[in-house]
Amino acid sequence: MEYHPRVSWLLAVREVPPLLMEALEGEPKLTFPDAPGGAGMAGTSGAGKSFAMVRHLAARAQAILDKHPDPDHALWPSRSVVWAGWIKKSEELKRWVASGKHEALENWIEAATTCRCLYLDDLGRERLAGPDDYALGILREVLDHRHGHRLPVCWTCNLSAVELVEKWHDPALVGRLVEAWPPVKVRSANLRLASRVG
Repeated sequence: MEYHPRVSWLLAVREVPPLLMEALEGEPKLTFPDAPGGAGMAGTSGAGKSFAMVRHLAARAQAILDKHPDPDHALWPSRSVVWAGWIKKSEELKRWVASGKHEALENWIEAATTCRCLYLDDLGRERLAGPDDYALGILREVLDHRHGHRLPVCWTCNLSAVELVEKWHDPALVGRLVEAWPPVKVRSANLRLASRVG
């Protein structure tokens, strides 16, 4: 797929890291499920799940540009999408609480709760202080709202559902995640590792 140059800018605005932007180059190894209600990809680390999800978001950005009268200056529509690399975002949420940045925290929760589509990358790789971890509590709140209002979530995870329950100590949360936004199971070689040792 040929992307308009503005797509990279739109993804950067949503905090997609530069390394994952490489997903826009070359042929995809995996295709993220195109489910209007949202979906996930779970399984092998380094198989290309995050790249696949970036391309899914890029296709959404390209569709906006295709309809825009001036694509070189197009912006995301209000409340369109939120992207969160969950390793980084979970730590950032905790820092906001610790440093009293309550407005930033509330703004993010509001955006993640109400946007048209929420993208969560690398669930289960975050550092947890325990089952009452603050970031995990926010994730529960956001996913509970989105489930109740039938709002899409796209997500990736290296863990199986059983492993995610062991990590989060919350069978209900994991059950809701995989039921509402069912994951495609990925079983593949670690492409990241293979490229370095091959």
